[in-house]
Amino acid sequence: MSALIQGLYSPVQSRLMAKLVFISLIFILPTLFSMEAKSEAKNQQILSTEAIDHVWSGHRIKPYLLTRGKQQFVAYYDSNRQMTVAHREGAGKWRYYKVDSWLGWDSHNYVTMELDATGHLHVMGNMHADAIEYFRTTEPLKVRSLKRVSVMVDTRLEQRMTYPIFMLNNKGELLVKYRDGGSGNGNEIYNIYDTKSQSWSRLHANQFLDGQGLMSGYFEGPTKGPDGNFHLIWVWRNTPNAATNHSLSYASSPDLVDWVDSSGKPITLPLTLEHTEVVDPVPP
Repeated sequence: MSALIQGLYSPVQSRLMAKLVFISLIFILPTLFSMEAKSEAKNQQILSTEAIDHVWSGHRIKPYLLTRGKQQFVAYYDSNRQMTVAHREGAGKWRYYKVDSWLGWDSHNYVTMELDATGHLHVMGNMHADAIEYFRTTEPLKVRSLKRVSVMVDTRLEQRMTYPIFMLNNKGELLVKYRDGGSGNGNEIYNIYDTKSQSWSRLHANQFLDGQGLMSGYFEGPTKGPDGNFHLIWVWRNTPNAATNHSLSYASSPDLVDWVDSSGKPITLPLTLEHTEVVDPVPP
């Protein structure tokens, strides 16, 4: 449907439409976007609601809420489809900042963010097999100091990035993972950030997952479990068509560096279909 709409509207008309079609971003305390179990949700109580901005509603794009202590950040696309980050401390006033990145007609292009150990905010998004869109603050906790960073680790690998996710390991170090390549033909890359040098490097010697030019992985996680380990499940996909998903697989890790299967047997990286534990060999 997005392609049809895009074809019906000129660029100027699309911008006008973006200004006319919007909804309010409602901020609900305390857990608007929490992923807790339904059983726990029954015991939660909404304390207050607050409309903090108008947002694009031409297609579905989830906002991202980050809470670290008294610091709260929300990342989203405004009614003009411009990537926006808002911040407040406690119940204070929101401060807004818009970076030079505008949403196209693609619901894959969400925004993700995380704070590093020194209080700097890292923001990525608006990428679906696109070149890197990455912003970092130059002053801790100051969204208005967000600046574009054109290279993270490897310019060559950062031209077709998709599904970025920031994570913290058990030491509180900042990591980011993303897919390099396309659906059905992609690799998974993990990077780790050094706060002293303010630079990124590869977490693994090679890519984390290698589709070998034949497939790619679609992941849930890594998710930290009650055992302190990170757990990961995924399916393999042979083409962009979701009907070619197959071979539900599993791995876990204490540090996101070394990985094992469910029996504790080490898994050699990069992950390939031959080097992973297939939980259910369901065919495409």
